[in-house]
Amino acid sequence: MVTSDYVRRLRSHVGRDWLLLPSAVALVERNSGELLLVRQVDMMDWSLPGGAIEFGETPMQALVREVAEETGLDIVDVELATVVGGPRYRVVYANGDQVEYTSAIYRGRCRADQEPVADGVELVELCWCQPERLGEYQMIPYAHNLLVDLGLLVAKDEPA
Repeated sequence: MVTSDYVRRLRSHVGRDWLLLPSAVALVERNSGELLLVRQVDMMDWSLPGGAIEFGETPMQALVREVAEETGLDIVDVELATVVGGPRYRVVYANGDQVEYTSAIYRGRCRADQEPVADGVELVELCWCQPERLGEYQMIPYAHNLLVDLGLLVAKDEPA
């Protein structure tokens, strides 16, 4: 996880305790309808591209920046899908940092002539997944909860 100067300053005051942070997350689709899944360096389960909104940045600017930084993709036809937050969107990172995200979730497409590439800094692997196969991937709880809330995945404790 790359940490902004803003979050580092906050952490200097609160240590590893809970922070409430705004973020933007992308449901990136190809023309075939597949969704882009990512594997972060510090978490081996699958997730979605995105990240924290930096001070002075709009959610849309953060989304475009994060997707480009992490995957090299320029996303188009971007629309706000929903906003999520609360205890189901808490993450405890490997270093002990605790974050509860309030996230703007966007849907967008990548251009047909682009293929994503993991940046090697935040992401180690990328894959395209048909929506009906999402349940075959081990997701971080944040991503799992988001996909359940969007109706793209059945909750782990619910019948299929």
